[in-house]
Amino acid sequence: MLAQHSLQAQKPGQVIDQVVAVVGSNVIMQSEIEMEFRQIDKEFEGDLPDTMRCAILQQKIQDYILLTKAQLDYVPANEVMGEAELEKRIRYFARQFP
Repeated sequence: MLAQHSLQAQKPGQVIDQVVAVVGSNVIMQSEIEMEFRQIDKEFEGDLPDTMRCAILQQKIQDYILLTKAQLDYVPANEVMGEAELEKRIRYFARQFP
C-alpha cells in the first residue's frame, strides 16, 4: 500500500527557510541548522537544549571561516615551479647516492 502525503498551500507570510549567516561567499540556511539538530537528536535519543542550535551554527561559521581563509591563502603552484623543484631534488639525491 502506498503512503499518501497531503500537500498544504503555504500561508501568506509564512517563512519556509531563511539565511542565518553569510561567511565569505557561503550561506548558512536555517534549514541546515534544523536538519543537523534533528540528526543529533536522533543519535542521542534525547531532548537536546535549544542552545545546541547555537552550537551547530557556531561550528558551521567556524568551518566556513577556515574554508574562506584557505581559499584566500591558496597559491596555485604552476607546472614550471613544480618541475624545477623536482629537478633540484633529483640532483640533490644523485649527489648523495652516486
